[in-house]
Amino acid sequence: MHPNRALGKFLTVLALLAQTHIATCQDQPSRQYRVHVQHMQGGLSPKSMFGVLQQWIDATEFDHDKDTRTLLFTTPETIHLEELRQRLAPTGYQVLGYTATRLNGEAEDLEEGMPPYPIFQDTGNELEDHARYHARKSAWIAAWPQEYERRTTPWTKEHGE
Repeated sequence: MHPNRALGKFLTVLALLAQTHIATCQDQPSRQYRVHVQHMQGGLSPKSMFGVLQQWIDATEFDHDKDTRTLLFTTPETIHLEELRQRLAPTGYQVLGYTATRLNGEAEDLEEGMPPYPIFQDTGNELEDHARYHARKSAWIAAWPQEYERRTTPWTKEHGE
């Protein structure tokens, strides 16, 4: 077979694989990730986390809530805790855990490590929304009582952060 013909076939196969990968990623519903992070001494700005994520995955809608120590982003990709920890470590942020919720309304949530404290999600059904929030909050407190105590104890120098 002529080298140009072999190269042409290889490029055709490569293009088909790329199209399949793009179509697969587009077909997957996005998830909103809420990542529980802790700023380490000497850590960089939260923007450094955004930069790492943008280079690593197809992510959008970045935000960082300093008060709740939560990094937020949206992506169709599935993220694994250990890899997220390794990628963000050079930015001076320690990843404690995350929760990820599908944005298409499906109920599947992913969770690894110590997720951020639950948030109230308003779906328009007040009774169900409050019941769901109370259940998630109670489960989080039961699973992480020391972290809850640390968050609710008045700050002192010994308490630190």
